[in-house]
Amino acid sequence: MRIAISTCIVLSLAVGCSDPRRGAPNLDAGSFDAANFDAANFDAASIDAPTSPTDMNVGVDASRDLGLVVGGRSAAEVCSRWNADRANLSEGTWNGSVATCNPGDMDAAWRGRVMRQVNLYRWLSGLSDTLNHDAALDSRSQQAALMMTAQMGISHTPDSSWPCYTAEGADAAGHSNLAGGNASVASIASYMVDGGNATTLGHRRWILSNTVGPFGIGSTDLYSVLYVVNGASSGAAYAAWPSTGVMPIQAWTDSWGRSIDETGWSVQSNSIDLSGATAIVTTDGETLATTTTHLLPNYGSSFAISIMHTWEVEAGRVYHVSLTGVSSPIEYDVAPVNCAAL
Repeated sequence: MRIAISTCIVLSLAVGCSDPRRGAPNLDAGSFDAANFDAANFDAASIDAPTSPTDMNVGVDASRDLGLVVGGRSAAEVCSRWNADRANLSEGTWNGSVATCNPGDMDAAWRGRVMRQVNLYRWLSGLSDTLNHDAALDSRSQQAALMMTAQMGISHTPDSSWPCYTAEGADAAGHSNLAGGNASVASIASYMVDGGNATTLGHRRWILSNTVGPFGIGSTDLYSVLYVVNGASSGAAYAAWPSTGVMPIQAWTDSWGRSIDETGWSVQSNSIDLSGATAIVTTDGETLATTTTHLLPNYGSSFAISIMHTWEVEAGRVYHVSLTGVSSPIEYDVAPVNCAAL
């Protein structure tokens, strides 16, 4: 899958970047470093939507994929969950005001749709998928979303000069995934693609963290905040994206058409040292060209790598991933399927 994108790096509110007030695409903020969140390192990026449709090779007869069973799950099971949980992606209506610095709030159904997306991606990766959000963290996140909207920019370290500043909102900014140009439901898929964060893939890693939760959720019409804190362990040795086993090819992209084939596949772990790991990907006995990059630590996991490639992913194929240079073997299959055929 190849898409055309143009990237504008934002260090503050960058001149020349797309403005979300004009219907601009997502502005990705970096996720925080749990060890040093007060001085979080991140790249914020504004990425223009593609001018041509995403090239996704889903096969001539995509329905044949639905009988596939890989990693203990059938394509029919995976697509049933995917289609059900993605059936309603509507955003709620923000009832706050920048003019009066009223953060407003999200109704329960809106936050529920956000958590449904978070838990869907976690389920695909074999992690606990019953996580929830916390009312106190929601309040802080809502204040942070108001601050970003008033400033028309994103930062993990907003200071008191920001309009509608509150200490609780600033705290949330330093502990959260941040997105602009997307409200909260759509932002989850964008976090999973994670454009503009090649050194960390931090948004994705926090959503797939083995030890995360509960979350805080805040949103306006244009900016959204996902507060992440350490929680109980899911017991997983590692998490991969694309996920182990059957995965909807629709999960490769976000609402702007950006693809994980552009930002990188990933493997993360708290218990397995990946600092010397190299990924090998094969399909039908052929070794495919890849580049392994070691990501910065402590963004949702102690260790992580990205796997970059330029070949086109096809639904119906099985891609075998193995990691060398690790003390505990990591080996799994990725089987993209076209869930639109179900």
